[in-house]
Amino acid sequence: MYVTDVTNRTTIGQKIREIYTGVETYFYQFSYDGVLGGNDAHYDGADFVGHSEDMFYLFCYSVGCDFSIYPESDQVTSERLVSIWTNFAKYQNPTPEPSELLQNITWPIVSTEGGDFLYVDINENLEIKNHPKEKTYGKWVELYDSLGYSDFDTY
Repeated sequence: MYVTDVTNRTTIGQKIREIYTGVETYFYQFSYDGVLGGNDAHYDGADFVGHSEDMFYLFCYSVGCDFSIYPESDQVTSERLVSIWTNFAKYQNPTPEPSELLQNITWPIVSTEGGDFLYVDINENLEIKNHPKEKTYGKWVELYDSLGYSDFDTY
């Protein structure tokens, strides 16, 4: 297990488990490993995409802000993220209507009822998946459930 599990994945997953009820919550995992992300460090057993790497696809960090110098797949990923975030800001829904750019997906609202935890994996394609980082997250949930106190509110 990595520090990432403790500082990011587990805390996000746990908070969603606690607060999603009554609030429309959408969850995504950014898995796209492109040039624009600027992360060429790859380690066995770790993901290829770094923390907050999606921000490079949302905001201009490069000299001159010329996205056209990047591969087409990076440009499409950037356009998708901008569309998703804009839709969410305007409509409180990342996919309020079918869109070819967003591959006509309907983003599911997070619900852990029935044991599901649906989310969108943002990679070269958008894909609705179930249980992000299930194996690792499950180990942490077991640990918190067995050792945590009922007022244990920091993960």
